[in-house]
Order: sequence, then structure tokens, then C-alpha cells
Amino acid sequence: MDSNARRCPRQHDILGGRVMKKTVEYTSPYTFKGAIPLRQAIPLGMQHVLAMFVGNLTPLMIICGICGISADDPNAIEKLQAKLEKLEAQQEMMKAVNAYYRKHKTLEGCPHLSQKSIEAFQSGMAGGGGEPPFLPWQLSNNNANIRQVRSRIEQLIRQRETAFVGWEFDGGTVEINREANRLQIFFEGKPDEATRNILKENSFRWSPKAGAWQRQLNDNTFWVVDRISFLRPLSGEKPSELQAKARQAQQEKPSIRAQLKAAKEGQQQKPPTKDKSQDLEV
Repeated sequence: MDSNARRCPRQHDILGGRVMKKTVEYTSPYTFKGAIPLRQAIPLGMQHVLAMFVGNLTPLMIICGICGISADDPNAIEKLQAKLEKLEAQQEMMKAVNAYYRKHKTLEGCPHLSQKSIEAFQSGMAGGGGEPPFLPWQLSNNNANIRQVRSRIEQLIRQRETAFVGWEFDGGTVEINREANRLQIFFEGKPDEATRNILKENSFRWSPKAGAWQRQLNDNTFWVVDRISFLRPLSGEKPSELQAKARQAQQEKPSIRAQLKAAKEGQQQKPPTKDKSQDLEV
């Protein structure tokens, strides 16, 4: 008996020494432990791999750009609010469609879909094993997008309400440009090459329109400026320390809502004015 027969005795006819061919019966890919030919398995496997890539990259795309909405856009919060409303409406629609399908076992007459969408869903769901129109991963991904947009809106609101202050340094000033969302450095004269190189290395860029070296306005920028000696405030404090003082003063100052409430309570406690016409009565 040859070596192959000794290694794989089940695949050989021991008496005749002939290889017994094993027949494989293929089944539907939608059944549990379904067996399909290799030429069908490869495309389906690639489809699952692409779906995993999309699921992993979508949150990153949202964090980086939120569908192209930049933090520098003065209407960023309003645009994100509109985007959030669309995502929430889409989530409710998908849940309603799935609930309708679970109850009626069909999409015919579903009030949440157009007839064209119903036909498209039914053609794609044919032989799908009774799965809902919108799969769990679709609901999960859309819900993750909703959380990311909400988080971004809260971040932008906190940034707009955060107090930032500029300062003077030896040879210029640093100003806060809220509209452009930039920290801008204005020199009294043209800085030398070494100074310009330091600014470039720390992600500052020259803006001919503003006539200043600038960088995006956020906490990271102040931590970077703390390390640049020629931008040290004349008071000797670090730029980040100036921001901390400004925010502390902002917290001690009553909010607009508190000021309105106090004014309203003051008006209620004020005694009513006496009607002068009563003094004229006889």
C-alpha cells in the first residue's frame, strides 16, 4: 500500500487500492451550515469583508468630517442639527418598517415606503429566510451615526461657550477670531526665518487675507503655544493659564438665564405703585 493510502485510509478502497471519490452535495447559502461551490463562496466572502470595512470606516468618516461639515463653518451647529434630524427620522422609519413586516409578514401596503421601494425590498428579500427589510447592523450603524453627530454638536456648543482671551507678547499680539475659529498672531514687523520655521513646525500658517499667522482655535493650540518662548505673554504667565483664569471668571459670572430669573423675581418683590387717582377722590 502506498504512503497516501496509509495517511488517508478512508479515501481508499483497501482491497482494490483504488481512490474512492467523495461526492459533495451543495445546498442553499441561506441555510445553517450550507455548502456552496467555491466560485460562489469567494464573491460572498468578499462582500462580507467589504461590509466590515464600511462598518469600521463610517464612524471615522463622521468624526473627521461629519459629512463635509467643518467646525470653521459658522453654521456648523445648524447644519449638524439638520443632519441629526434626518438620521433620527431614518431610524424611526426603519424601525416602523420592520415592525410592519413582523406584524403582516409582507410589505404590501406599508405606509412608510413608496410602492417603488416596496417592490425593490421584496425582490431583494426573495428567498432570504424571513429576515426583516432592515437588518440589525443597519439599525446599529445608523444609531452610531446619531450618537456621533450628537456628540459633535455638544462639542461645538461647548467650544462656542468657552472663554478665550488674547494677550500681548514682546513684538506683537495674539488675538482670538471667533468668526474664523482661529488663534491669530500679529507681529509688529516681519518675523525672521527661524521664527517662521518654528511657527510652521507647530502647524501655524500665514494668512495673507488676515495678515497674521494662525491656527485653529482649540485647547491643543494653547498647549502648543505654551512651548513657544517668543509668544510668552508680557505678564509672564503661560497662555493656557490665561485661558484658565478667563474660564474661571466666566463660571463665576451668572448665566443669562440666571440674570433673567433674578430680574423677574426682583419685579415680583417690588411693591405695587400707588394709583394717584385715589388721592383725587373726595
